[in-house]
Amino acid sequence: MDHQTLKSLNTVRKYLERQFSESLQEPDAWREDLQLHICIPSYCEEGLEDTLSSLSQVWGGFDDVTVWVNLNEALEDTEAAAFHQQQQEHLESRSWPFALHVLHHRFPAKKAGVGMARKTVTDRALLHGYQHGQANVLLVALDGDCTVAPNYLEAIRQHAAEHPNSPAFSLQFEHPLEGLPAQRHNAIVAYELHLRLYRYGLQRAGHPYAFHTVGSSMAARGIAYAKQGGMNTKKAGEDFYFLNKLMHLGGFTHCGATCVYPSARTSQRVPFGTGRAMEEVEQGKVLSTYNPAIYETLAALFTGVLETQTSPEKGKALVYLAETFHVKGMVQEVAQNTASASQFQKRWFQKVDLFFTMKMIHALRDTMLPNVTVEEAFEGLFPGEQKKSRLEMLVHLRSLDSKLVS
Repeated sequence: MDHQTLKSLNTVRKYLERQFSESLQEPDAWREDLQLHICIPSYCEEGLEDTLSSLSQVWGGFDDVTVWVNLNEALEDTEAAAFHQQQQEHLESRSWPFALHVLHHRFPAKKAGVGMARKTVTDRALLHGYQHGQANVLLVALDGDCTVAPNYLEAIRQHAAEHPNSPAFSLQFEHPLEGLPAQRHNAIVAYELHLRLYRYGLQRAGHPYAFHTVGSSMAARGIAYAKQGGMNTKKAGEDFYFLNKLMHLGGFTHCGATCVYPSARTSQRVPFGTGRAMEEVEQGKVLSTYNPAIYETLAALFTGVLETQTSPEKGKALVYLAETFHVKGMVQEVAQNTASASQFQKRWFQKVDLFFTMKMIHALRDTMLPNVTVEEAFEGLFPGEQKKSRLEMLVHLRSLDSKLVS
């Protein structure tokens, strides 16, 4: 075993020792050659079997793939526990073309949620790899209400091979639109437009972390996962915070050659995200998105900082950001700890990452640049474009995202 492999295994071991109380040295009975692990947290997902069937249809004979499902609920949720018990027995009685490992976890109410569930199942997959001397297994996140494109596994493997230095990557996602009731169709189109306009706005502003952070459409290498402290346990937004950490490593990419199709259903389980947005829109809330002037302000801020290493002082919104977020002090701190322009840029965006940038966006939204309709946002980000319907706008943005790499 070479020095780099030993070093990587040591990094993974240190992480796993903090997560598991039992011995890490006892390999389980699963095959040792499993390299690609699909990790699915699931809470009372009636369509989970459809997700697994979708994976079966695209399996294509890859014999180094395993699927991990974590059926999970709060300790007090006896109804969900009974549902999951029956579901586990049914899933384990079926024959699957891939190795399937069904976990069932019950968490204290304060910890129960998608973050804890996603972390638990991903940690378990990483442990399997470590037990068989594999530190850099590919950990692919999926949800139990999704289906996948026919080339899903092939494209993931190819992307990972073509980008060996990419610690993690996002995957193309598209909410299925056919067959939806009109109200839900309109709601999911508006919500997905919001997500894609936000990502494109970050790209226009010059932010290097301008990628989607969707929990069902992301993948990470085992060593990067361990190095950055693994998945967090937030009850919502765990994907955003997780990928934000991984982007700090540099080399993050996007796989647009395949697609994940998440459900457009409503949900009350999380305080924000697709399910909650669907519920709010169907209850009459008008969905809006960020004012494109916010991205123009961020672009001016980033350009001023990176070109002159001083905070620009032009425009009311720029002055507001500079003063509210103490930009001059941040610039001085970064400059004192870097010796080149490239080092400055990397360290700057590690400080002004997705989380910090979101705080700036929300500050501008809440004070001087309120939300606008998706039509107004699209017109501001694509000046001169022929007027389009919402569906046409969505198709255009999906096409741009599918071509995104880094």
